[in-house]
Amino acid sequence: METEKLKLNTGLIVRISVVQLAIGVWDEILNSTLQNVLVMGFGKTETFKGIIIAASQLLTMLLLPVWGGLSDRCRAKRGRRSPFILTGGFLCAASLALSVLFLEKSNLFGFLTCFFVCAVAVCIANPAATALVPDLTPKPLNANASVINRIVCSLGGAWVVLLILFFDTDFTVIYLTAAGTILNSTLFYLFAVPENKLLARQKPLLEKYNGPKSDAQTSLSVMFRQLTATEKRSFLMILAANFFTKTAYYAFSSAYLNYAVIKWNMQYSHSGLLTVAIYISGLVSILLTAKIAEKCGRKRTLLLSYAIMLIGFLLAATTKNFGFVAVLSLLLIGIGWSMESVLPLPMLVEMSNSGTVGIVTSVYTDSCKLGRVIGPFFMGLLLDSKRFGYRALYPTAAVFMVPALLSAPFIRHGNVQTTEGEKDE
Repeated sequence: METEKLKLNTGLIVRISVVQLAIGVWDEILNSTLQNVLVMGFGKTETFKGIIIAASQLLTMLLLPVWGGLSDRCRAKRGRRSPFILTGGFLCAASLALSVLFLEKSNLFGFLTCFFVCAVAVCIANPAATALVPDLTPKPLNANASVINRIVCSLGGAWVVLLILFFDTDFTVIYLTAAGTILNSTLFYLFAVPENKLLARQKPLLEKYNGPKSDAQTSLSVMFRQLTATEKRSFLMILAANFFTKTAYYAFSSAYLNYAVIKWNMQYSHSGLLTVAIYISGLVSILLTAKIAEKCGRKRTLLLSYAIMLIGFLLAATTKNFGFVAVLSLLLIGIGWSMESVLPLPMLVEMSNSGTVGIVTSVYTDSCKLGRVIGPFFMGLLLDSKRFGYRALYPTAAVFMVPALLSAPFIRHGNVQTTEGEKDE
């Protein structure tokens, strides 16, 4: 078939994905350091930490569709995405570096101000950086491109984990090094990714598979009205399943390092080895996800990833001590999480057009952010309660995976049309 003759331009996708290092760095700063800084450093409760994370994600959730829509309509000389990527990247690097001054002076207000500015900065860059990949990729290859994108993003997170392993709770070094990484990845994008030139070179191919580039100010509501009833249901079910999965994962990731320190008496730097296990298993599974989806269909691959995550959470809930079962459970969580992270966005983009990729990307990211709002906040309340405490961590994450599994069967669109793979109905 014609889609089989298409070949992914791996070098190009790697170049435009380098900026994802910055997003991966920030995500891991949020996951692995903020819980320690606020709870152990400033002496705040898990509930307070959950409120701060939820508030930052709620703020960026409200702003994401705005930035995504603006990037769809931007007509700058460098391209529609570049101004947002560069602004967000430089602002995040500066704010993260500045936060060190307030952290060293134990100034909570100043530190949180810098933290919120970082969150907004990433919110500016994220929709544009994520939308740039489908902008420059023929639709049938979106899942393959998403694999590379996710790997680069994961490498940013893995870099922060390595910093934690080496420097433990020396957050001055960790944050300054992370800020330097964000700055360098943004500078690389500035000099190595001429967006409009890259689009011009691939114009015939992109118009053939993605449709003509649209300059109309199309909104999500207009695009949604153009979908059939089953496409609308699929669109909403993909978002719902994604939301519940992200809620489960971020509820777990917001406290599992503190869990290891408090329940397993691990040193903070040693607890980073748990994150390494998640990343290693995740990187391996990411490489296989696109191939599995081509053979089995994206929906079946999603269901498989949900089932693997659920088994991982259930296994972790059965163990009270750190050992083989605990490691196995974290490996399964990492495998399922990484597989899931590759597929929902390409499935949504499959139902969009070139004029709404930024908006669709923002809506997808909003469903992720909503999970990041509810998961850590709800988990913080449970962990601080006398009735539940830290033993609620893994069972709660498992409960959130159930509606994700129940949502997936209603998805009927967003699959690549291949001979062996699952087709849209």
